[in-house]
Amino acid sequence: MTMTAHQIQTELGKLEQLRTALLQQAGNMTDAEKITALEDAQPKIKPGTAQMEALLQAGYKMSVKTAEAIIKERDADPARWPLERYEAAQAMLEAYKAKPQVISTRQRWQRTRG
Repeated sequence: MTMTAHQIQTELGKLEQLRTALLQQAGNMTDAEKITALEDAQPKIKPGTAQMEALLQAGYKMSVKTAEAIIKERDADPARWPLERYEAAQAMLEAYKAKPQVISTRQRWQRTRG
Protein backbone atom coordinates (compact mmCIF):
# COMPACT_ATOMS: atom_id res chain seq x y z
CA MET A 1 0.00 0.00 0.00
CA THR A 2 1.52 3.27 -1.08
CA MET A 3 0.65 6.44 0.77
CA THR A 4 0.50 9.99 -0.44
CA ALA A 5 2.77 12.65 1.02
CA HIS A 6 -0.19 14.08 2.97
CA GLN A 7 -1.04 10.67 4.46
CA ILE A 8 2.59 10.14 5.44
CA GLN A 9 2.70 13.53 7.20
CA THR A 10 -0.57 12.76 9.00
CA GLU A 11 0.71 9.39 10.23
CA LEU A 12 4.02 10.91 11.32
CA GLY A 13 2.07 13.55 13.28
CA LYS A 14 0.10 10.80 15.04
CA LEU A 15 3.33 8.98 15.88
CA GLU A 16 4.85 12.15 17.30
CA GLN A 17 1.78 12.73 19.49
CA LEU A 18 1.98 9.14 20.74
CA ARG A 19 5.72 9.50 21.38
CA THR A 20 5.17 12.68 23.39
CA ALA A 21 2.41 11.08 25.47
CA LEU A 22 4.51 7.97 26.17
CA LEU A 23 7.56 10.02 27.17
CA GLN A 24 5.41 12.10 29.50
CA GLN A 25 3.93 8.95 31.04
CA ALA A 26 7.39 7.39 31.46
CA GLY A 27 8.67 10.59 33.04
CA ASN A 28 5.95 10.42 35.68
CA MET A 29 6.85 6.85 36.72
CA THR A 30 8.53 6.27 40.07
CA ASP A 31 11.80 4.35 40.26
CA ALA A 32 9.92 1.33 41.65
CA GLU A 33 7.50 1.41 38.70
CA LYS A 34 10.39 1.64 36.25
CA ILE A 35 12.11 -1.35 37.85
CA THR A 36 8.87 -3.34 37.79
CA ALA A 37 8.40 -2.48 34.10
CA LEU A 38 11.94 -3.67 33.33
CA GLU A 39 11.38 -6.90 35.26
CA ASP A 40 8.11 -7.53 33.42
CA ALA A 41 9.86 -6.99 30.07
CA GLN A 42 12.38 -9.77 30.74
CA PRO A 43 11.59 -13.08 29.05
CA LYS A 44 10.32 -15.75 31.42
CA ILE A 45 11.98 -18.94 30.18
CA LYS A 46 11.52 -22.16 32.11
CA PRO A 47 14.41 -24.61 32.46
CA GLY A 48 14.39 -27.69 30.28
CA THR A 49 12.17 -26.18 27.58
CA ALA A 50 12.72 -25.66 23.87
CA GLN A 51 12.93 -21.89 24.51
CA MET A 52 15.73 -22.45 27.04
CA GLU A 53 17.59 -24.65 24.56
CA ALA A 54 17.26 -21.99 21.85
CA LEU A 55 18.55 -19.29 24.22
CA LEU A 56 21.54 -21.40 25.29
CA GLN A 57 22.23 -22.52 21.74
CA ALA A 58 22.84 -18.90 20.77
CA GLY A 59 25.61 -18.59 23.36
CA TYR A 60 27.15 -22.05 23.41
CA LYS A 61 26.83 -22.76 19.67
CA MET A 62 25.56 -26.30 20.29
CA SER A 63 22.27 -28.06 20.95
CA VAL A 64 21.47 -30.11 24.03
CA LYS A 65 21.79 -33.27 21.96
CA THR A 66 25.24 -32.20 20.75
CA ALA A 67 26.34 -31.30 24.28
CA GLU A 68 25.26 -34.71 25.55
CA ALA A 69 27.12 -36.40 22.67
CA ILE A 70 30.31 -34.40 23.36
CA ILE A 71 30.26 -35.39 27.03
CA LYS A 72 29.58 -39.05 26.25
CA GLU A 73 32.27 -39.25 23.55
CA ARG A 74 34.93 -37.41 25.56
CA ASP A 75 34.29 -39.56 28.63
CA ALA A 76 34.92 -42.63 26.46
CA ASP A 77 37.91 -41.17 24.57
CA PRO A 78 39.44 -37.87 25.84
CA ALA A 79 41.27 -37.30 22.54
CA ARG A 80 38.01 -36.89 20.60
CA TRP A 81 37.05 -33.45 21.97
CA PRO A 82 39.13 -30.56 23.30
CA LEU A 83 38.77 -29.79 27.00
CA GLU A 84 37.27 -26.34 26.32
CA ARG A 85 34.46 -27.83 24.22
CA TYR A 86 33.83 -30.52 26.84
CA GLU A 87 33.59 -27.92 29.62
CA ALA A 88 31.29 -25.75 27.51
CA ALA A 89 29.02 -28.76 26.93
CA GLN A 90 28.93 -29.46 30.66
CA ALA A 91 28.14 -25.81 31.42
CA MET A 92 25.38 -25.74 28.83
CA LEU A 93 23.69 -28.83 30.25
CA GLU A 94 23.95 -27.42 33.78
CA ALA A 95 22.32 -24.18 32.63
CA TYR A 96 19.66 -26.10 30.70
CA LYS A 97 18.69 -28.16 33.73
CA ALA A 98 19.16 -25.42 36.37
CA LYS A 99 16.19 -24.47 38.51
CA PRO A 100 15.96 -21.14 40.36
CA GLN A 101 16.48 -21.39 44.09
CA VAL A 102 16.38 -18.97 46.98
CA ILE A 103 19.84 -18.39 48.41
CA SER A 104 19.30 -15.52 50.83
CA THR A 105 16.28 -15.25 53.09
CA ARG A 106 17.24 -11.82 54.38
CA GLN A 107 15.04 -8.81 53.55
CA ARG A 108 16.32 -6.70 50.67
CA TRP A 109 17.93 -3.35 51.38
CA GLN A 110 15.70 -0.31 51.04
CA ARG A 111 16.68 3.32 51.11
CA THR A 112 15.13 5.39 53.87
CA ARG A 113 13.78 8.68 52.65
CA GLY A 114 14.03 11.47 55.07
